[in-house]
Amino acid sequence: ASAQPNQEIRDMADTEAHAAWAGTHERARRAPLRAAATACALVLLSMPSCRSFDSQHSMQFPQTRMNVRAGEEGVWMGGDSKLFGSESSWQSYLKMVPPRRVSLGDSAALGGMVANRGRTTLMLDLDKTCLFGNDGNDLGLSLQWMGKSPEIVRELYRRLVSPSLRQAYESYAAKDEVDVVIYTRRPQLLNYKSCMTGEVLGLRYADWHDAGGQVHIPATMQQAGDVLEQYCGPVLDQEEEHDVLKGLERLLAARDAIALELGLATAPPVVVTATEKDLDKTARHLGLHSQRIVLYDDNVALSKDSRVVVVEPLISLPSAQRDELLRFMQQVLPVNEIDEDLITYLEGANPAEQAIRHDPLTGHLAWWVPEERSGRGSHWRLLDAPKDAAAQASLTAQKLHLKLRLSASCANLPLVCSDGSVSPVTEPSSPPALDCKVLRNASRRSEKSVELIGV
Repeated sequence: ASAQPNQEIRDMADTEAHAAWAGTHERARRAPLRAAATACALVLLSMPSCRSFDSQHSMQFPQTRMNVRAGEEGVWMGGDSKLFGSESSWQSYLKMVPPRRVSLGDSAALGGMVANRGRTTLMLDLDKTCLFGNDGNDLGLSLQWMGKSPEIVRELYRRLVSPSLRQAYESYAAKDEVDVVIYTRRPQLLNYKSCMTGEVLGLRYADWHDAGGQVHIPATMQQAGDVLEQYCGPVLDQEEEHDVLKGLERLLAARDAIALELGLATAPPVVVTATEKDLDKTARHLGLHSQRIVLYDDNVALSKDSRVVVVEPLISLPSAQRDELLRFMQQVLPVNEIDEDLITYLEGANPAEQAIRHDPLTGHLAWWVPEERSGRGSHWRLLDAPKDAAAQASLTAQKLHLKLRLSASCANLPLVCSDGSVSPVTEPSSPPALDCKVLRNASRRSEKSVELIGV
């Protein structure tokens, strides 16, 4: 690209490109909507903010086709020879304006999210939303402390899932195709406080981090060890690495429990953050439509976002589910087998999140899970179906069509875009372009002018 093409090639390409543009401009005068769609698409595709496209499709426009092909380094974004009179001039143009690549990341590893931007996405918080307590109120940690296998830990998390989750999922699935993303705040997996020194270490995992520092664990990660193999942060000693591994085990056990509860064919991707959740940033990284997201979370600070459904914290369980959980814990880890260090640790927890208590009748320690008060259980509120992208585009096209009709009725005065530039779909004319607000005010002063309601 640094080499300068000779003048003859440049002149030839410029001449034919100008001729092609002139033809497109002439067609725009005869068919404003077609030209508007083409021009808008070309502008959007040239913007730096246009980050990802479905690698399985090509975007088709009249007279111009923009192909999107998957590549190892990203996707190829270039034009098509239909804009040029000959193949040789098209090849010459490519030498002067090489195609640019835009990284998609590992879309397959992210659970195929990029290919499903038109579907509804349920983002699910874990602690006190989809799962009982704060990471199960240390029930899972207790099993790990006493050397229980990851399989037993996964069995535990199956018994911690909110009874409201499946009904909400099935309600959305009955209306639309639904994808699931786990979106949880677990600072210890990103800003790890060493169990040995107390020093805070910034953990890094391969290239899974987005611009905000969140880590995106692909659905292809089956075991915690698979995730830890991708670790590339500060060096951890043996105890610190074991601590991080157990945290990842609990995270994936929670993910698998939700996948099983919802009957998902594959495990959902997991997004871990150490700060306040950002739906737009996460949607961009996953290639999702930001307006087709619904997040379920117990954090009331997120209620300002219309895409968030704030639920009652899951700090107690229905009687039957509670009894089953307590039986399981007593079966796999009787309280009398817990070592003294673990008992001391559990007793130091927040009283509302303690996993063991002294039985008021016998005085002995016992596993503790609060029971939900009768009739207090509630179903999660459902949001109205998110606006479909096609419907949104149709509305935008109708508004554009109305503006073009107005332009024709005003002697083809060009419209002024919101950024101050003149619309490329109307012919420049004199006097200078008028702002839509000026035209709107003029129409109100004269009954003969076109009324601009909703433009």
